[in-house]
Parts: sequence; C-alpha cells; structure tokens
Amino acid sequence: MVENAACVGSGSLRALSCTSKMIREACLPFLFHSVYIPVYDILLRKPPPPVAWPFIRNITFSGHWTMPVSGYPIRDELNCLYQMPALRTITVKQYDDYVPISPRALYMILSTPQLRTLCLDTPANQWAILNLQIPPTASLTCLHIFAPTYREHRSSPGVEHLIGLVAASLHLILEELEVPFEFVPLTILSSVEWPRLRKLSFSGGKTDPTHTTASHLASILSRAPMLSTLTLDLALPHTMDTQPMFRQGSITGSPWPELRELTISHPDPADELFAHLPESLTTLRLNCWPHHYFFRLSFERASMSRYGWGSSVLRASEALAILRRSTLPRLRVLELEYEEDSEDMALLQQIPALFPGLTMLTIYWYRRSSTAEVPVDAIARALAPLSDISVLRLYLEFPEIPIMFGHNRSAGGIAVGSYRRSINSAADVFFGTLGSSLKTVFLLDRDLFGNQWALYREAERDHGEHGQRRAVRVVESRRGVPRELL
Repeated sequence: MVENAACVGSGSLRALSCTSKMIREACLPFLFHSVYIPVYDILLRKPPPPVAWPFIRNITFSGHWTMPVSGYPIRDELNCLYQMPALRTITVKQYDDYVPISPRALYMILSTPQLRTLCLDTPANQWAILNLQIPPTASLTCLHIFAPTYREHRSSPGVEHLIGLVAASLHLILEELEVPFEFVPLTILSSVEWPRLRKLSFSGGKTDPTHTTASHLASILSRAPMLSTLTLDLALPHTMDTQPMFRQGSITGSPWPELRELTISHPDPADELFAHLPESLTTLRLNCWPHHYFFRLSFERASMSRYGWGSSVLRASEALAILRRSTLPRLRVLELEYEEDSEDMALLQQIPALFPGLTMLTIYWYRRSSTAEVPVDAIARALAPLSDISVLRLYLEFPEIPIMFGHNRSAGGIAVGSYRRSINSAADVFFGTLGSSLKTVFLLDRDLFGNQWALYREAERDHGEHGQRRAVRVVESRRGVPRELL
C-alpha cells in the first residue's frame, strides 16, 4: 500500500502517512528518500528532523551560502550529514554567484564518509575555494559539475582547483567524472591512473587552447581501461583545426573492452581511435559541438564567435571512411553530422549494411552549395533497409531555411512557412518509404526565434484504408530540450 502511494505521488504519500503512527513509520523511508533543503534553513540551524536522518539518501541544497544581512558563515551546521547513514548523493544548486559555496561548507560535504556522488549545479565563476583540501574521510566516486553553456565568464580557478584535487586524491576510486572542459586541469588528469573510471564526460571549450590538448586527452583515455561511457562535446577553437587524439601506431588491441557509448565532436578522420573501437559499442555519435548549423547563418555565427568557437564539419566521404574502420555488430544508436559530397549516397547506403540493427538514427545533413537541393526521396530509399529502426531524427538543410529578417516579420513568416512545408513533406516521405518499424520521426524546425524538434507519428487511417503511410505532426518539442535531443 505504501509503495503504491509512493508511485502515485508525494501528496498521496503524505496523506497516507497521517492516518496512523504505524503507517507513518512505514512511510518514512519513502517520504525522506530525497529532501530539498534551502541553505537559509541550515544557516538558521533548521536541518531536517532527526527522525528523518536514517532514511535520507539524496539531498539538494539551494540558495546562498552566507546570510546577506549579517554575513554569518556556515561552520558546524552541516554536522548532521555525518548522522545520515543512508546518504549517498548531495546536489548543490545555485543560480547566481551572489554568495557561492564556501570552502568550509564544501569541506564538510566532502568529508561525509558515506557520500558517493556530488553534483554542483552553479555558475561557479567566483568560487573562493583555492585553499580547499580533500578530507581524508572522502569516499567520493562520482563528481558532476554543471555550468551554463553560453556564458561570458569561461574560467574559474576555484572549480579547476577542486577538479585537480579530486583527480589527485580520489583517482583510484572515482567512477564518474562529468565536468565543463574549460575547468579541467589537463596536466593533472593526464598524469594519474583511472582504474575504476566508467563514465567520463567533458563539454565546452578551453579559453586558452593549445596544440597539446589532444595528446592530454589521449593520455587520460589510455589510463582509463574500464570506460563504459565517453562523451567529448568539445568546442573547436576558431584558431585551430581538428586534431587526432591517437596517431597511427599509438594504440594496440582494444583498450576499452567495456565501452558502450561514445560521443566525439569534431572527429578527425585520421584518429586511430576509430580503428580500435570494441564490438561492445551500442551508441556512436560523431557530431559538432555546438552543432554546425549555428555557424551557417551570419547572426548565429556572430554569437558563436563571441566565445572564440569555430566549426569543422565532416564531409560525407570522411564520415564513411570512419565508419568503415570499425566492426560494431551491437550498434543500436548512431548520430552523424556531415556535409554532402560525392560520397553522400554511398554513405547513406552503407549505414544499413554496416549497422543493420540500428533502432535510432540521427543525421545532421548540410548542403555543399547554397543552390543544392535536398534529395529527400534518395535519402529515404537509402535508409529503407533498416528493418529495426524505430526513431529517425533529421536536420536537413533545405534552401528555404529561415534567416533573420530584422523587423520584417512578414518576410520572416513567409520563409518559416515555406520551410515547414518542406519538413512536413519530408516526414511523409520517410514514413512512406521506411518500414513499419519506424514509429517516430523528428525533424529540426528552424524558425526566427529558436530551434525545436518537430515530432511526427504515422497518421491514423480510416477503417479499411490502404496505401502509403503518411505523417502527422503531433506536438512541438519544447525549446531548451536536453542536449541529447539537439
């Protein structure tokens, strides 16, 4: 009964817990499994009630870490963490840098011996934690640091110091590391072993890129033999070309036998990594970060230039060469971002031949010239042999792509309407050409105010109606969708 109420929602569970003392005791593990604590309450010495402590597994702190009026700092108010035996995850959320987390608070959180996962979701520009040390009781196995992707300040000595400390002190036990790339002290991370690291995720771009970045990354990966998920969503500095992490002869065998998911932005076709991917791989993403379409129109390209970012998209022939270097019988999810060339159809035809078990395919397709047409029918026919495909996601660079018309909304509206007719027609083609396994088609909808995935499903037919399957646009995905959907 209690478990059923927990599945319905917290409101039902709270109502049930008020019916009797016995039932309330049975509800406590569900009521206090995850708690949200305003930092203001900790400052006022108002932690969760002691009756809840044995059941708390996840805590989210939110707010400023010093009272603005009195300047009263956190000292011993977090001692209650040590008396929560089930505590495993702490998340620190902060939406500005008005009063960032203090070294004392962070030290007390890290010294909680039963804590395994620390998530820091904060702008992190002004962290004054350069005097922080890793406590001897720290047993952290997962560190996740999130920061806004598009922000003016792209360096933080405090966060870089924290990541370096964790790498130097906990590299033998760390299992997950997910951090913004601009905060990564590459020299430290590339000099230690990572025997238990299973998930590694870097995203963003360095403010001071060097030509040694690729070799540092190769050194880190070479020291992490147990990797299962590797994500390198790295911006390409506008002053640099793509570089291979691993050059010819630098890899032998299959260094990552348990690798399941691999994401590499701006891949270099000469990278020896692609000749040594394990057969265990189920997900492969070769794309641009940020996506190349942000660099195609002048007003968007100007925004990317503010961060010092450029873009170098694969040509179809280069993408084909990369895919042919690997044998991946278990691949189920593939994402490619490329510009058409003479090998475009060869690439599309090879996808079903090389990876017949694909269930999800994402393609960002760019025209070689501004006058080129999008061969929707040919693309659909090339992909038709994918008998298990369930989800197809496409960005097709139609000539009608809307551009910014300033205050001329009438002209902008005409462009948007023409573009949407193109993608609606394309959805019909893909449902009509690919097999019955295809359930969902996403087409990236570019308009004057943002990008969103347009979702299509098969249109219902009248009873007894036969003929080609057609698409119906059922809902527009919300702007600001997660990274994996863009």
